[in-house]
Amino acid sequence: MAKISGRQSAIYYGIANLSQFFSSADVSRDGAVLETTGLGSTDRTYVPGVRGGTVSLAGFYEGSQDATDEKLSNSLATSDGQVVTVMPEGLVLGNRAMLLKARTSRYSVSSPVDGVGTIAGDIQSDGGVVEGHVLRTDAAEITSDGDEVRVDNGAATSEGGVAHLHVLEADDDGGGEIAVMVEHSATGLFAGEQAELVSFAPVAGQPESESVNVAAGTTVRRYLSAAWVVYGGVAPRWKIVVAFGRRK
Repeated sequence: MAKISGRQSAIYYGIANLSQFFSSADVSRDGAVLETTGLGSTDRTYVPGVRGGTVSLAGFYEGSQDATDEKLSNSLATSDGQVVTVMPEGLVLGNRAMLLKARTSRYSVSSPVDGVGTIAGDIQSDGGVVEGHVLRTDAAEITSDGDEVRVDNGAATSEGGVAHLHVLEADDDGGGEIAVMVEHSATGLFAGEQAELVSFAPVAGQPESESVNVAAGTTVRRYLSAAWVVYGGVAPRWKIVVAFGRRK
């Protein structure tokens, strides 16, 4: 089994790539274990309960626009959660991703007299941490309709999932709009047999992020692909990141 270097990891927080500002990201998943031992039993028995998850971030203070201080301090105890995607293997098509709708519960800044200013934050997941794969990276600008190379997840699943969209750069010339979808296929051909699994809200003019839940009991076919349609704009330019996680 190949080992990975932590320096490859990527963190997308809302509409920003904050990877360069963090030195570590610890993702924890947990599941309650509920005791069901009855009178007269000689051994304890348990059933699984609800699942949850947290992310602990540590890194370097940066007070510029869209950097760590603004993002983490502004999201502290807010009613709207942030769309957070952590890629421990790096932002590469098909690589593993961890998806969560996040609520920042703690944010601290440290300014030592003989050291670099640092930050630390704790993020509570709202809806659990769902493991999945990267379906689109921000390596290239989108200027017209298209789709991404399909990602093989090995098998279909039947418990729904979660899709994340991070629009990092929007049509600077105005008047343009992009609609992003996640499509799935049983064969991997994507030659007309595929179906739309998730449709994100169209984005116009400003960077946005969105998390879409696919209901439990929904069958997600084996192969997944990100697709998009560009409407209008003088010289449309978009950069997006898409990921999908299957619930199991």
